[in-house]
Amino acid sequence: MRRVAPLVVLTLGLLTAESVAHAQSNYGSTPLGGRSALMGNTGVALAKDGSAPFLNPATIVRIDDAKFAFSVNMYSASISSYSNWHAPGPLDQKRYGTLAQDQTSETQGRLDALPSTLCFFFTLRGLGQTIGEDHDREDAQHRKGRQKLAACLGTTDRGAVDYPALNFHSAGNTVAQSQSFTRNWNRFQVGPTWSSYLTDDLAVGISFHGAYTQYEAYLSSSNIGTDVSGHPTVASYSASANAHALDLAAIIGMTYRLGRGTHLGASLQTRAGSIFGSYSANEFGSFQGSAAQVSLARGDFAAPVPYRLSVGLGEEWTRVRVETNVSVYAPSNPSLSANIHADDTITDGNTVRVRPRDFTVGLNANAVVNAAMGFEYGVSRDLSVLGGLATDFSAGDRLSPVTLPALGTFTESREHRAIMSTGLASHGNTAEILFGFQFGYGWGKAYAVDSLVQPSSLGVVDVRNYSAIAIIGGSADLRAIEDAVKGVERAVVPKIR
Repeated sequence: MRRVAPLVVLTLGLLTAESVAHAQSNYGSTPLGGRSALMGNTGVALAKDGSAPFLNPATIVRIDDAKFAFSVNMYSASISSYSNWHAPGPLDQKRYGTLAQDQTSETQGRLDALPSTLCFFFTLRGLGQTIGEDHDREDAQHRKGRQKLAACLGTTDRGAVDYPALNFHSAGNTVAQSQSFTRNWNRFQVGPTWSSYLTDDLAVGISFHGAYTQYEAYLSSSNIGTDVSGHPTVASYSASANAHALDLAAIIGMTYRLGRGTHLGASLQTRAGSIFGSYSANEFGSFQGSAAQVSLARGDFAAPVPYRLSVGLGEEWTRVRVETNVSVYAPSNPSLSANIHADDTITDGNTVRVRPRDFTVGLNANAVVNAAMGFEYGVSRDLSVLGGLATDFSAGDRLSPVTLPALGTFTESREHRAIMSTGLASHGNTAEILFGFQFGYGWGKAYAVDSLVQPSSLGVVDVRNYSAIAIIGGSADLRAIEDAVKGVERAVVPKIR
């Protein structure tokens, strides 16, 4: 029987050593914050934007009074190249002979809009204390007792692939193949963050988040060819999956001021339980019209956040800020899981039978070490330049061909990425705005449907990816916004005499 399986994505990040980063295992797939993203995804020690509650909640206590911060990764452009997509494995020569296999690769481009983070910060205690970069001011030295609360939401993990109408004709029109593939993976976190200075130098913090994860995938493949005897061969396959999960996550952190402008930061992310999850999927496969199978599946689904330990070292001078981060992700078995019940309706010749089955799917993630470094240089009092480097390596296992069908497959690729960011920041008395780009280069392996062998399988192909994300971020004083709104109100609302 002709069968092909759905594809999904799995990947993770580091700077100088490979361990294992896009979608399920790409822990650096979505930039967080504005300044942090443009400084190479750093922020464990010096975050002062919307990334702080997700990277190290202790850093929010350094943010000035009554502010909100935002970042919007407005547009993402990417180009992916898959070698031998339409012929990923050795040819079944007994069926197709010496079929020419030129022009079997695929290159696809994508333009996408990406949301990121939004945070509101409130001072609970120590209102009016200066925690900024003016270290010579007397009130900047008396931090003990200052407390901050933040309410944040953000997309912390995202991957999207959409390749409709992948068409292929072999030389001489011996084989005609059509494929379409779509996959979306999103993780959205929301919750409160609290931080306080226990001493003038030591701050602690905690975030408690609900993490909502959504996964969707669709694949179709149809193949018509001629075997070596001149007889037609017909194969068709389609599969789709839809999963949702709500899990809980906790992040605890600390920062310690080692010297005048030197800060050490550390944070630990851990799972805090699962609320609910659901999974549904279906498959259809047929070959030569004499055999076919429809599988209908349902079950539960869990996608908890990864365990992560991060440390960062930051240095602030009058005009320069630099930071380096290292994050260690623990191995997870499983990182995703689903308990599935499936009913297979099978026809072969003149008979139809139904086969129920129950099985568990678990996706493992390997240990990962991520690293990043970034800088900010103040060109003037009102303008600064930012930049940084990071990497994002896959946590997935090495890919090998898989015989189909493969209901419940949660793996599409194992792709590593290198990241470079650059941008500008404009500063004002009550607000700042940041704009820049984050560029990525990815390389690795990916699964592709192999329709030229029996039984059908997922073959392994090389993949290269080039991406660019436009990032806009900033922060503003809530009291200044309130004053501006009142000013507009006074200007447009008629005075009552």
